[in-house]
Formats: sequence, structure tokens, C-alpha cells
Amino acid sequence: MRGSIEKTIGFAFRTALVRPLTPSFAAASLRSTDPEIPIDMALAHRQHEKYISALRSVLDLSVVTLPALPDYPDSVFVEDSAVVLGTNCLLARPGAASRRGEVPPMAAA
Repeated sequence: MRGSIEKTIGFAFRTALVRPLTPSFAAASLRSTDPEIPIDMALAHRQHEKYISALRSVLDLSVVTLPALPDYPDSVFVEDSAVVLGTNCLLARPGAASRRGEVPPMAAA
């Protein structure tokens, strides 16, 4: 799988950064679905573990788990705060003010 992705995008990812879900995710996350429908945290944890497993087994990536950020429920979506290519890191400025505190810890990582 990795070879076909490299041909498509022209470079190879070697490492994926992830953060664990935090208890605040269920109550405070920004989402496009109906906020009145509660998030099933057990299901969310299972889905997140499958995502991490796929990064390792399907894409053959080394996975680095960064510390949880309990004050930032959406910090599990690390790709929203930074993209790293080789030795270059592009830090984002999240549109939601409530997510901007995720960027400094990502810069430090």
C-alpha cells in the first residue's frame, strides 16, 4: 500500500502523530453532526484504535502518540493543527478560537 501512495503523492510518510481521545471530547467537541446526539465514547475509542492500527498495519507507519490535551477536546484531530513533511512543519491557525491552544503543544512536539 505504501508504494502506491508514494506514486500518487510523490513522497513517503514514515511517521504518524496521534493524540488520545479525552473525556472532554464527548461533551465539548466541535462537530458537523447534530450536537444533540451524544457521542458514544466507547465506540469512539474503538474507532480511534482501529485508525491507529490501520496507520501501523496498512500504511506501515511508525506511530507516535503525543500526550492528551484535556482542555482541547478536538486535539485528537492532530492533522488540523500541523502537517509535517520531512523536516518541515506547517503549523495551522485553526478557524475555531477554541482550538488555537492546540498549536503551541504541537509546535513543541
